[in-house]
Amino acid sequence: MNPKDDSTSTTPERILQVASRLFAQRGYHGTSTRDIADEVGIRQPSLFHHFASKSRIMDTLQRLEFAPTLRLLEEANNGDEQPAARLYGYLFLDVQRMLSSPYDFTGTTVVAVLNDPELADTRALYDRIQDLQTAMIAKGIAAGELADLDAQFANSAVEWLIEGILIDAARQPDPDPDQFSDYLASFVVRALLADPSQLDGIRAAGRELAQGELSEARVAALNSP
Repeated sequence: MNPKDDSTSTTPERILQVASRLFAQRGYHGTSTRDIADEVGIRQPSLFHHFASKSRIMDTLQRLEFAPTLRLLEEANNGDEQPAARLYGYLFLDVQRMLSSPYDFTGTTVVAVLNDPELADTRALYDRIQDLQTAMIAKGIAAGELADLDAQFANSAVEWLIEGILIDAARQPDPDPDQFSDYLASFVVRALLADPSQLDGIRAAGRELAQGELSEARVAALNSP
């Protein structure tokens, strides 16, 4: 993920693009609204016309990240069949979406941001995502497709890998979202499978879901307010 400021973007979009990059580089608490306004090329009063505070900017970025993930994850969790393939399809589409975004999401889930009281509402969305990811892994364990391990710990490991690949992609000059997404989804599923030799078939089934049922959920999530 290497967002570039787009001259065709609206002013609010430009503010979000610049803020996301500065939050990733300097940290949320190390970035001021003046820093953001200067980088965008506007005065602070103009920035406040669009976003009342820095926390509103971060809140918006987190919602842009978390809300589509939650919608897609709810759809992926909606079926009991093929839990490992559904896990692959969900991870592939969601990482692909984040890597294709004009915003840099690598600064949105650091502990200091998630624990900020002004961002409690979006923290609730993040926590719901973690609960559903854990439930999806538990479903795969119960079905015998995934290894018998602690689902909550496995989910934490998956979350670390997602954050890591976003950071790694942000360092690349022109990352390929499809390639990075497949690497991440394949690695996670292979690591969790009870029988890793089944990966190719599960990956194929996951790609089919990603192109059909889950793709429709992804489009709906991106088009939702």
